[in-house]
Amino acid sequence: MAATTTYILDTSCLQDPSVYARCLQNLSSARQRKASSFYFEKDRLLSAAAGVVLDFGLKHYGLSEKEVCMAYNPFEKPYLSGRTGLHFNLSHSGTKAICSFSDCEVGADIEEISGRHTALTKSICTEEETGYLSLLEKEEYTAAFFRIWTAKEAFLKCIGKGLSVSLRELNTTPFGTPLKILQNCCPGDFFFRNYDCPGYQITVCARHDSFADNLIAADLSGILH
Repeated sequence: MAATTTYILDTSCLQDPSVYARCLQNLSSARQRKASSFYFEKDRLLSAAAGVVLDFGLKHYGLSEKEVCMAYNPFEKPYLSGRTGLHFNLSHSGTKAICSFSDCEVGADIEEISGRHTALTKSICTEEETGYLSLLEKEEYTAAFFRIWTAKEAFLKCIGKGLSVSLRELNTTPFGTPLKILQNCCPGDFFFRNYDCPGYQITVCARHDSFADNLIAADLSGILH
């Protein structure tokens, strides 16, 4: 059983226009169009970074983002057409993009930590989760809230149903170890892994409990030299 592996890239490496252009040239025309369609530079860089980190991970399997055939399920989750043994999932927030790869269904979510997001508690958390959070001090509250949020997002991305399922239909047990989600929308076991990244919360969800110990930073040297 192969470990679920997650790659990460910060958009700061793409702020140089020449670096951005060279990286984009190595990506598919679909990704180039998508990145170029955004009005704000931050969004263009994040979209490009998502393509770059996907490409970086695919190269470890002898593939490239430019050559693989992408398909989408009814809920718009992308997958590699014709390759049933390799799954991936993308996420980005702030200035960082991540991509997780696994031999089973996988979902990944990254969120930049900000106190303003906790205003979303009522739309994301169940009554049980809200009660748990209310017992915590501010710093602990924020950390726990983002663990809950990213776990739910990663789970929904793993099962490929996106926002067709309300986050409030999922009830996490964030106070337990390991983290679990109580749900009725998909049978079977799901496992979670949190990764440390200052200023961000990263959670990966997969069908088996085999995760790489650390994030892997995408290296652009192969593109730029």
